Amino acid sequence: MAFVLPVSMLMFFVAYRADLITHDALEEALENQLVAAAQAVPSLLPEYITVLSPGDDTTRTFRRVQQKLMELREAVSAQRILVVEIFNNTVLVDTSNTYPIGAPYRRAKIDHSELQQVQQGHSAASILFEGPNHEWLKTGYAPVVINDHIRAYVAIEAPVTYHQNLSYLRQRLALVITTGLGIMGCAAIIFAGWVARPLQRLSVAAQAIGNGALDTPIPRGGPAEAHVLAETMAHMCASLKTRDEHMQMMLAGIAHEVRNPLGGIELFGGILREDLEGDPRQSNVNKILDELTILAKVVNDFLDYARRKPIETFQLSIDILVDEVVELSRASALERGIVIQTSSVFAHHIQADGDELRRAVINLVQNAIQAAPPSGLVQISCAFSGPYLHLIVDDNGPGVPDKHRKRVFTPFYTTKQKGTGLGLALAYQTAVHHNGQLWVETSPIGGARFILTLGRPYSGR
Repeated sequence: MAFVLPVSMLMFFVAYRADLITHDALEEALENQLVAAAQAVPSLLPEYITVLSPGDDTTRTFRRVQQKLMELREAVSAQRILVVEIFNNTVLVDTSNTYPIGAPYRRAKIDHSELQQVQQGHSAASILFEGPNHEWLKTGYAPVVINDHIRAYVAIEAPVTYHQNLSYLRQRLALVITTGLGIMGCAAIIFAGWVARPLQRLSVAAQAIGNGALDTPIPRGGPAEAHVLAETMAHMCASLKTRDEHMQMMLAGIAHEVRNPLGGIELFGGILREDLEGDPRQSNVNKILDELTILAKVVNDFLDYARRKPIETFQLSIDILVDEVVELSRASALERGIVIQTSSVFAHHIQADGDELRRAVINLVQNAIQAAPPSGLVQISCAFSGPYLHLIVDDNGPGVPDKHRKRVFTPFYTTKQKGTGLGLALAYQTAVHHNGQLWVETSPIGGARFILTLGRPYSGR
């Protein structure tokens, strides 16, 4: 459209201007022809032409003058020729016998400005006008000078025959423009597809790479610009893959260096706690071990978020998944007196990575348990929209304020004192890996509702 529409407008403008120029040129040519013919008439008129009076149309003199004018009319293809007395605009001779001698010339008032030029000794032509038979006519005027005085003027009316030629020209122009636009439109569609299809494939590949699939093949083909873009993306993907591998190696090294001391500290902390059995200082050791547990969880969450391994999908039972999540979350729920309810869990299967999806739902449930008040309520349910699954986790806690909703899925963002800020980020990453979404809204039971939508189709048993 960006190419065809401006060119179409330009072609129509050029055709319109060509039509106007052609019309003006043909009208000017007809005007010159009529004026030249009108200027030739006075040489055919006798000097006593102005003395003709009503009733003289049967005289030999009138017949002879009328015959000469009729011969001229045939020669110039005019409709009629008139000789009109200039002072009172009465007709002296009319080749068509429409006006008798002495009858007033009706167009004298309409062509007043042209006749003023004739009175000054100049020839002129009228504008186009429609005749009694609905045909377009034009009149050429020339003065008749007798004894050095303008006594009359000649009026030659001729039909505008070039309208048919203009109509034919317009039809040809319309045919040429339509054909040209059709060819140009087809060429533009083919060219646009040649450019757009490689870009669409590159866009899909870029989205997959952005989701962590760094092994995605980069499609080739298309114009030189698309080829350059594909090469750039391939180089970028290789750089990202190399950097990702280095990062994972570094993280693995960090995890190894951190976990070994943590393991040792936990071991000796456990021994110390046993040795301090009944000692008031045992509470301090318990606090140290609790902090070590939190630190170990931070390390594990950080590694889980940074690894971004490709997902491996298989048939996964929804009800079994929810039962496992409830069982794994039961201990933390009992600790705070939280009741976990499940509803609308149907016996269906989905295509998903079981480990990753289970970890994501556990993170959502744990987040709900921590947000709910003591003796509160957490609900797990699911719903279907077409071929897509919605896993829903509700709680009756304080909810998520609007100002925090856009940031709760950002890594390391948390409003909890001992939160890692990675649980919701991991769940969001799982939704993206499964071509889905994760968002938060207000729950019907008063707190927050997290909805995890999976874009992979489900299948019933």
